[in-house]
Amino acid sequence: MALAQHTDVLLLDEPTTFLDLTHQVEVLDLLTDLNRLRGTTVVMVLRDINLAARYADHLVAMRDGRIAAAHPDLWCEAATWEEALRHLWDGATHREERYAALAIIRSTRSAPHADRLESLALYEHLLRTGQWWDLVDETSHAVGLVVRAHLAAAARMRAWAVDANMWVRRSAIICQLQHKERTDLGLLTDVIEANEEDSEFFIRKAIGWALRDYARTDGDWVRAFVETHPGLSALSRREALKHL
Repeated sequence: MALAQHTDVLLLDEPTTFLDLTHQVEVLDLLTDLNRLRGTTVVMVLRDINLAARYADHLVAMRDGRIAAAHPDLWCEAATWEEALRHLWDGATHREERYAALAIIRSTRSAPHADRLESLALYEHLLRTGQWWDLVDETSHAVGLVVRAHLAAAARMRAWAVDANMWVRRSAIICQLQHKERTDLGLLTDVIEANEEDSEFFIRKAIGWALRDYARTDGDWVRAFVETHPGLSALSRREALKHL
C-alpha cells in the first residue's frame, strides 16, 4: 500500500520479516530503486545486520531504546568510519553488536577504507579484544584485504606470527584464505614455520586450514610443504591433505 501511494517518505518497520532471502533482497532492491530513481526517502528498522550494512546509506544502531552509534558520514571519511566501528565494538554488550561491526567492514560501502594499510591498527584491536575464533576469523578476512592490497603488510603479518597473543598469530596464518593464485607463498611459509611446533589447537587447526585452502590452487606445493616440514602436528597434516 505504501509503495503504491508514491509518497516522498517511506517509514518501514522490519519490511523483510517472514520473507525468505530471495524476497528480502527483492524488496530491498525495490526500495533502493525508489530512492535512487524517484528520490524517495526510506527510513526502516532492520534486525538483519548484514542486509542493513549492504543497503543503508546511513546507519543508526539502537540499544535499549537509545542510539548506541550513529554517523551520517560513516562511509565518507576513513577516520569517521573507524571511529564508528571502534565505538560499536568497544561499547558492545551483546555479541551481535560485534557481528554488526564486522558486517559493516565486509560491506561494499566500506571498500574505500577496509583495505587501507592504516586499517590494520583497527583490525589488530578487534583481534586482541575479540579473543575467540568466530570474531577472529571474520576479522582475518578483513586483514586479508590489506595483505592483498599492500606488499608492506607482509612485514606486519610476520611480526604478528610471533606475537604473544594466540589469536593475533592465528590471524597471520589464515589471513590469505581464498587468495588463490595471489597467495604470497613466502609469507605463508614464514607464518606457518613460526608456529609449526605450537601446541595450541587453534593454531594447529589454522595451519591445516591455510594449507588445505591453498591446496585447491596448487596441491603439489602443499604436498611438498607437508613432506618437508616434519614438525607439523598430526592435526595440521590431516587438515592440509584432506582433499588431496
